[in-house]
Amino acid sequence: MPLSTLDPSAYEVVRLASRADLSADRAADLQAAGERVDSWRDVLLVAAHHRVLPLLYAHLQPWAPQNVQDELHSYVRRRAMSVLFLNAEMARIARSFDGAGVRFLTFKGPALAEAYGGTARRPFVDNDLLIDPADFDVAARLLGELGFQTRPRSPFQRAGYLRVNGEYTFGRTAGPLISTVDLHTRLVPVGYPYHGPFDALYRRSRMLHLAGETVPTFAWDDLYLALAVNALKDQWNRLRLATDLAETARFVPDWAALEERARQTRCLRALHMAVLVSTDAVGAEYPARVMAAARADARAAQLADRVLRRLPLAHAEPVMEGRDRIRFTLLAPDGVRGQLQYLAYVGLRRVVEPLVSVEGDTA
Repeated sequence: MPLSTLDPSAYEVVRLASRADLSADRAADLQAAGERVDSWRDVLLVAAHHRVLPLLYAHLQPWAPQNVQDELHSYVRRRAMSVLFLNAEMARIARSFDGAGVRFLTFKGPALAEAYGGTARRPFVDNDLLIDPADFDVAARLLGELGFQTRPRSPFQRAGYLRVNGEYTFGRTAGPLISTVDLHTRLVPVGYPYHGPFDALYRRSRMLHLAGETVPTFAWDDLYLALAVNALKDQWNRLRLATDLAETARFVPDWAALEERARQTRCLRALHMAVLVSTDAVGAEYPARVMAAARADARAAQLADRVLRRLPLAHAEPVMEGRDRIRFTLLAPDGVRGQLQYLAYVGLRRVVEPLVSVEGDTA
């Protein structure tokens, strides 16, 4: 069955389940939505696209059909094994990097799992590390010594690929388990407004405990801002982006400081979009002043409305194409400078990517 013809109740069940914890009212709404479902297979397909299957499992019991519970339980068990392996891998990498004096920050997966209250509700599939660009060659060598491999490129190709994408992917296998590391030299590609100077992010970092090691990760406000811009980069194509922001928002200590940092790095509109989408999509809560500022940003409100109308169909059309993508992203930066920066990035990709791509790369 084409995804576009799925049970219309499926998205509402998935949306209501997309929080780490549910209020009594939200739980009641979820059960009522579940009682209207004609096809639980459709619910599972939509939840898989939005990457919230663990949350669906946590909140559907005990009233969901037993076969649905069993399938979700099997999925959650498999993901738990993978996460344990990835945490052990992160500990190995941390020891190697620390021994060589390479500073790094882990973000996304383990840090977000903490916001959700544990990896059972927010598993992840890889480890993302941000490093100082000057340390890339050393970090790549250390990963190679740990058994990680990457697609071979010439020094010219690698420099060009990093310039365009700001990250490099390494991987290794251990039996049935796969360990992937996305090694970032910047948080987002060059066309997007937030670049987060590594030294400043590192100074503000906090410590995360996993697999017997203590590793540095983003401060909560830096993580929120990184997620807001990453959601823009990914065109807000799944609900979990909104859930990540909603759960992280609960730990932001100083919204005024965060807004000022967003203003300085020209991503205040991305922040406003994050506030609006996460509130309306998954019930995030923000200080009244933060909500008022977001709603007063007319363009952010326009873009957020477009995202909210698109999310129920994202399982069928996960990626904006061509001009729609460019038009959407051009409206998001703060000011003309940000728009020109994105246009330059689009041109740079068209020129550089054919020169740096190797077999196995995807567009």
